[in-house]
Amino acid sequence: MKTIPRNICSADELPIELIHQIVSCLEDRDYDEKFCYGEHVSPDLNAFSLVCRSWNEVCRHHIFHTIGVNYGQDSFTSRLSFLHFTAPHLCKYILRLDVCLDTGYDSVAEWVAECFARFTDLRALRLNARFISGAILDVLPAFGIASLLASVRLQELVLASWDVDAEALDLLPILSTCSTSLESLSLEIYGIYTRELLETTGCISGAPSPPSVCLDALRSLKVVQNVAVLPQTDRIKCPNLEYVEIEQISSHYWNIPLWIPATLSKLILSVSPTVTIPDVGTAICPSALTINISQPSKAPRLSIIAWIGDCINRLPFPNRLRGVTIDIDPLGWGGQSYPKPIHYEALYRIIQPLHDHGALKKISINIGDVNDDSIETDCDEVAVFAEAFAPFIRGDNGRWRLSTNNLQIWGDKRTHEL
Repeated sequence: MKTIPRNICSADELPIELIHQIVSCLEDRDYDEKFCYGEHVSPDLNAFSLVCRSWNEVCRHHIFHTIGVNYGQDSFTSRLSFLHFTAPHLCKYILRLDVCLDTGYDSVAEWVAECFARFTDLRALRLNARFISGAILDVLPAFGIASLLASVRLQELVLASWDVDAEALDLLPILSTCSTSLESLSLEIYGIYTRELLETTGCISGAPSPPSVCLDALRSLKVVQNVAVLPQTDRIKCPNLEYVEIEQISSHYWNIPLWIPATLSKLILSVSPTVTIPDVGTAICPSALTINISQPSKAPRLSIIAWIGDCINRLPFPNRLRGVTIDIDPLGWGGQSYPKPIHYEALYRIIQPLHDHGALKKISINIGDVNDDSIETDCDEVAVFAEAFAPFIRGDNGRWRLSTNNLQIWGDKRTHEL
């Protein structure tokens, strides 16, 4: 019979710092800080948690960090009933929750709300209302979401496939419950509903709907306008907002929400070049602008570039931009091929006035991935770009980058020689 050498440690004798390091390597990084309904825990991490009690304790933080439940599916009842009836001590490890709501909320068991109330350390919540049309405030109390929002210090909130009323008033009760702690907000607007008589109480967790909400802690906002556009309202304030991303899928007229502060640092517009130019108002003054052409388009390439130029010129103070990123996906570009000289020249004419104002310090132009990844083609592409942007590359101010099929050019004095 073999004996274990004395210089080999048992599982319980390994330093706890080493255990934490091993577990962090086993964690599935693709799902880190993301919401999901499916199983996202790696088999290795599950096996690691069964070695001994101390290892299990370390793994719990990673295994139960994020859970997703989809009402109407078996996993909804099985996962929540396990946490509520069998292992309530695990609820304290849940930091991110993804819930898909349904119209059959009248049949939700009473213990479901009690289970959600145990998630006292929750920091991020995604509510997906893709099966609900109309007032979603009616649904939240049955699931216990109303009480949950009022009892935790939520830092991130995602409202997905969300219908709002014509004045966006039903957002106020939800946002007011986390107004002091919310740092990141994502609104995925699907539809606008109207009705003559408001059937909901206009409140959440028994409190009346506030006349306005001030999100002092909010730093990041994403608005996805799918079928409808978020109604304008002056009842939401976010004075310290720094980052705004608007993804415009609808072809309707669209604009920047009125409650975006003029002191905004970064603005990202993810669009199809076939949508209308947004109304950005008269006050915002971002220091960094990203235009992401990410939707499929058959528009001529020069038309796409002209759209980008019109969008930049619509800004109230384009001369104050310090950074501009133009990111064109192959689908938005209408094909997987490099731009021609005429396209780079058109881009240069758009950027030149910003450069001449003197504030612009960085330009990033990304034209997706192309099929031809040969060294000869890449070198030709460098030469085409360098010719179009020669006045910038030869200058002393700023640095300019072209990224095409993982190719990067930095146009400062040290690296601009091609």
